[in-house]
Amino acid sequence: MTLEKNKGEIGSTEPGSTEPGFVPAPDVSSRDAGLRDLGLRDASAEADTSAAPKDADPKDANPGKVPQSVDKASDSESPVLISLDDWNHKCSRSGSVFESFYHAFNGVKVALAQRNLRIHFCATPVVLALAWFLQVEAWGYALLIFSIGLVIVSEFLNTAIEHMVDIQANYRYHLSARYAKDTAAAAVMFSALTAVAVAAFVFVPKIWQLLSR
Repeated sequence: MTLEKNKGEIGSTEPGSTEPGFVPAPDVSSRDAGLRDLGLRDASAEADTSAAPKDADPKDANPGKVPQSVDKASDSESPVLISLDDWNHKCSRSGSVFESFYHAFNGVKVALAQRNLRIHFCATPVVLALAWFLQVEAWGYALLIFSIGLVIVSEFLNTAIEHMVDIQANYRYHLSARYAKDTAAAAVMFSALTAVAVAAFVFVPKIWQLLSR
């Protein structure tokens, strides 16, 4: 039998001992478990206290402030708060014609991040220069300009649809989102094929005439 001192008293480490003069020793495992539970509760209480705002005003139910999620730098940062007037200004119509043009040119800058649209913009002056060299008639210029505009507008719409689908799908893979993007890309492809057909219709007779001289 092993004896241990416990605050001046002698206790037995054997469970169930009933010898006089001995008291049961405390269960060390249960005592440690209780201390650990107490420590966890204290840590949880401290975390809740630190998470609460120190200077929170219970009368301030909001507002005037809304989260601006589109301007968040990263998920780790807290959302930026802007005034309600600024939020309404961003979501409402443009205040002037100059502001409308500003947003339109900003859309061009955003769309030019797409590689295919940059290719179309670079091909446009080449096509017009070739038309000038081959002395294309006015109706040929009209067809070429119309087809070029059709392709560029299709690219802009495709880019806008891609952004809207990403927002709706929360930037996650979804089969319907894939179908929407593929359909928009198909529209761009057919508009580009139409432009190629128009260019062939306008340029081939001129090139044939030039080579036959």
